[in-house]
Formats: sequence, structure tokens, C-alpha cells
Amino acid sequence: MTIGDKIRIARTANGFTQKELGFLVGLSDDRIGHYEIDRRTPKDSVIEKISASTGFSLEYFTDHKLTSPINVMHVLFELKQNYGLSLEMALDKDGEPILENGRHVYKTTIGNMELDKRVSVWLKSIESIKQMRQENGNDLDKGMEDECLKWEGQYPQSLVARSEAMLRNEKNNRSENPSD
Repeated sequence: MTIGDKIRIARTANGFTQKELGFLVGLSDDRIGHYEIDRRTPKDSVIEKISASTGFSLEYFTDHKLTSPINVMHVLFELKQNYGLSLEMALDKDGEPILENGRHVYKTTIGNMELDKRVSVWLKSIESIKQMRQENGNDLDKGMEDECLKWEGQYPQSLVARSEAMLRNEKNNRSENPSD
């Protein structure tokens, strides 16, 4: 994903037009458009303004150069070395590799406890988003990916926002269904 893709995702996840985001960061809509199609590369100061305007963390806008499977493999190697990432092929009861849609399924273990906790919170948050959408009668397919991308882009601040939303939901449920 390029920096332009990330800017577009952050903008659309907040419901901003290019003109609105441009206004918030002090640039033209054309300039925002050029960033989004990677015709121009924003300066760090512009990324900081986009981050502040969209609520997406600065870390989200980091360009990890994941442009090829080889680059991704090197990131996996680094995760293994620095965080104890372990991958193994998932096997069925007969010891044969499990395939889904023609692709191998892998089991992942994270050796670093701090990272393990953060990944666990991430997966639980995605499940929470699904559950809240179902409880509110929202279509799981429509908007689910955008909501998840927004949560991921705003991480770790999204943890606070999600917790506040869950508390409000719980408070509303208690007021609607008081016990005794």
C-alpha cells in the first residue's frame, strides 16, 4: 500500500472529500489528489497535518515498501528475529496441509508478550466491530472493511474510542433494561 493509498483511506474513512481534507491541512484539493495517486510525495509536515485531521496515527502513514513478495518475506524475517514470530503450516488430522481457496493455511505464534497482547486486542476489536454492527442491524459486508481500516489507522487511539463506545452501549442497555 502506497502513501497515496493510505491518505485516500484516511480521508474516505472520515467521509472527507479531497477539498475538505485540503482545507483542513491548508492545501488544494488538486494537491491532495496528486498525493493520493502518488504523483507527488507529501513532506513530513503535511503527513503530520493529515494525521491530525483524520485521527490516523503517524505510524499508519509509514511507507514500509511492501511492494513485492520478497519485501514482505523480509518483513516476516525481521518479525521473527525481533518479536519471535513463528509460522507453521496448518495440518489436518492426517498430517496433510490444509488449503483454503487453493492456498495454504498457517498457524502463527508470537513470542513477544507485548506484541501478542496487542494482536489479541486487535482481533478482539474486529470481532467487537462485527458484533456491534450485527446488534445495530448493519450489513456486515457493507462498510465493515472501512470501519476496520479506520480502527487500524487510528490505532492506538482507536482502543480508547472503542472502549468509550462499548461503555456508552452498555450504559444505554442498562437504562433500557434496568434490573429490579
